[in-house]
Amino acid sequence: GDYWYTQLEDFIAELDKEAQELKQMEEQEMQEFDEPSMEDSTSVDGKIKSSKSKAQKKANNKSKKNQVKRSNAKKTLLNSGGDALFDKVYQNMEKHKEAFFVVYLHDPKNVPSLPPVTDEDPLLTCEIMDGRDAFLTRAKDLRLEFSSLRRAKYSTMHLL
Repeated sequence: GDYWYTQLEDFIAELDKEAQELKQMEEQEMQEFDEPSMEDSTSVDGKIKSSKSKAQKKANNKSKKNQVKRSNAKKTLLNSGGDALFDKVYQNMEKHKEAFFVVYLHDPKNVPSLPPVTDEDPLLTCEIMDGRDAFLTRAKDLRLEFSSLRRAKYSTMHLL
């Protein structure tokens, strides 16, 4: 019973770790960008002159804009952590849908647009399953018990 609980905790921990790594990378990029290099300026007669050409300045402005865009993209990735968590859960469910009973629920807004459900199996009538009293009477007559898993399995086999 604790499988999905522990899986969710692991997925959340992974996403937190990825978010921290992205944040650290962003901070490193900002530190590298903010540090002035000694090659960029030279001192002549106490005046600081830039050795950068106009083309280099334009390239730096473009790189600044690209970094801002990348940082915004990273922030949206961090903010959409719930979507990433859902994606990981769905991927894991797809791997294990043979071992688990998986049900995909539809959005209530989309339910009217869904096609009607058609059951291909015919309805079976059984006097034991018509009501609670018939089932209890039959189980009492045959001395069937459902108090433990072992007894429930035996009783179910006997009824079938």
